[in-house]
Amino acid sequence: MIQLSSRDRILLHLLEKRKEHFQDSSSEALTQSGISSALQIQRTHITRHLRPLIVAGLIEERKMRIQGRERKMKVYFLTPAGLEKAQELINRLALERITVIDDHGKEVMSVSEVLKKFHDISIMTIAEYLHTGIEIRRKDKRIIWSNTNVEIPAFCGRKEELAIASSFFGSDAVALVIFASFGYGSSTLLKKIALERTEMPLLWYDLEMNSDATDIKEAISQFAIEIGCNSGKLEDLRERKILLCFDNYCNVSEDVVDFFFELLEVLKGGKAKVAIAMGEGTPSYNRFFQKEDVERGHVVEIHLQRMDETSAKQVLSLDVDDEAFQLIYQLTRGQPLALDLVRKGDAEKLMAFKPKEEVRFLMYLRTKKTLRNGEIRN
Repeated sequence: MIQLSSRDRILLHLLEKRKEHFQDSSSEALTQSGISSALQIQRTHITRHLRPLIVAGLIEERKMRIQGRERKMKVYFLTPAGLEKAQELINRLALERITVIDDHGKEVMSVSEVLKKFHDISIMTIAEYLHTGIEIRRKDKRIIWSNTNVEIPAFCGRKEELAIASSFFGSDAVALVIFASFGYGSSTLLKKIALERTEMPLLWYDLEMNSDATDIKEAISQFAIEIGCNSGKLEDLRERKILLCFDNYCNVSEDVVDFFFELLEVLKGGKAKVAIAMGEGTPSYNRFFQKEDVERGHVVEIHLQRMDETSAKQVLSLDVDDEAFQLIYQLTRGQPLALDLVRKGDAEKLMAFKPKEEVRFLMYLRTKKTLRNGEIRN
């Protein structure tokens, strides 16, 4: 069994808490005392583990406000290199065998299988199992089947869209379709909705991984078995309170369009729900529903636009002056992906979809800091 060092466990802890990176205030979980408590490392020893990670460029130290505390405290975040290192650790752990216990008994499976099958078991739970050898007991019984790892990236804003999604679950509508252009967060919003807005058994299928209709049907059949519906027929799933999520629906084949058309028709009037992240530019012939389906309430649409300025500032999370922020906001068009890459200073990835001159200017703007006396420094 792989033995994780204290520094390894710190990286995994910060990976699990990385969504805090976008918030104006942070939680105590990212402070020295929070890390010490979570990992059972003596408070007096925590600095000796953090300092080498900072020197190695794997984590960064900031002073931020902590909820419930008057003064700012030191908090710690993964750098891009640290995020990559943490992911390497997960990849190393992928084949390790662990024991999971629930009401059905014990099951021994690989770490990769656990992360894919059980959303409620976190990577830190697994890390603590490897550290202590204590068997993992599941806290809830929600079934999640997916063809890829599903977790919510850092998220902020989109309150109106989340409200629409919440209303969708209480309505007679069958399908929720989230439209967005590249980088505007349809996949992130879909994950947020699927994992936090309902406790229904979940099928998550990434069409970018495999968009063959036969494979989609096979996935649904496997999911059906997981929830005790051994026939696997769509008709038998109709009255089940389940959520079928499909990510990256764009230029799909005709047989896939036909399948989704059939899925919509079969599930109408039932309890099952479908949620899909679809490219804004998906041509009409690739869409499985008609205008009438929206008008009759069978399909609910969400069209993601640019983030509002408040949310954009949270994503950017840089202490830049107001003029610099406005220029960044205009150049990125409030696109979450672009804002995040500006925050990270990742010019290379920005150049994949933005002109080189714009990227250079954005990299300059992100350095325009505001000092307390109102002066500006570069």
